[in-house]
Amino acid sequence: MSLAAIIRTTNNTYFSISPGSSHLRHEPQNQHQPASYGCSLLQLFIVDFEHEKVVIRSMHGTFLSARKHNICVMSTDVNPKHWERFVLIGAGVNKLSIKTAHGLYINTNKNNNMIIQGDVREPFTFTFVPVSLKTSRGMLLSASQDDNITQVSRKVPSADEIFHLDYLNDAFYIRSSGNKFLCLTEGDNIRLAEKCNNEDRFIFCKQGDFTLIRTMCNTFLSANQEEGSVIKQTKTIGPNEQFDIFPL
Repeated sequence: MSLAAIIRTTNNTYFSISPGSSHLRHEPQNQHQPASYGCSLLQLFIVDFEHEKVVIRSMHGTFLSARKHNICVMSTDVNPKHWERFVLIGAGVNKLSIKTAHGLYINTNKNNNMIIQGDVREPFTFTFVPVSLKTSRGMLLSASQDDNITQVSRKVPSADEIFHLDYLNDAFYIRSSGNKFLCLTEGDNIRLAEKCNNEDRFIFCKQGDFTLIRTMCNTFLSANQEEGSVIKQTKTIGPNEQFDIFPL
């Protein structure tokens, strides 16, 4: 897979944005990609980069834009100077949701109509899939070919070492490229699993310019000081407990 940000709809339609590109393109299905990467006709969003911002428009040309004071509106009157960055998450069977930091949603239903739930006054951030997890020390959480979570690496993961962020049951899951899940057991130990349940979830939250990964028990995943260590759990947040999420 070439270097690109991959965007997946809830209907398993994949799109990609190559570095330096201002337009979205479909990810074609071929021998080098899983069958699920094939695009269906039911597209929910088209995403474009303009002036280093992300703009999301529906199939009928309605734009989600943020104007002054971060008030998010539906509009066909596009003004790039006032666009804000959006975050795209999957939710439900026939819709995609865009969620703000305070839990407010903008949804699309199966007819591709945009619905604003609540008075949305927060800027959006953008979530890429697939992703890798990068610590603040520049080390990467990687997976081996058999989907064992092995060690931190300073090397950029290859195509078989990527992770997906899955949104399920109002929570994010971390899934390896071989459909194995990073889950939690009692005591917040990290384990691999074939599937997830409601207890096996992670919460992503922002602190400053970094993204933190928090378990349901408020235990944070962090990078160990020792070279070659993968992750540890801690009840406090410190400078070595910051993760950044970046697109391949």
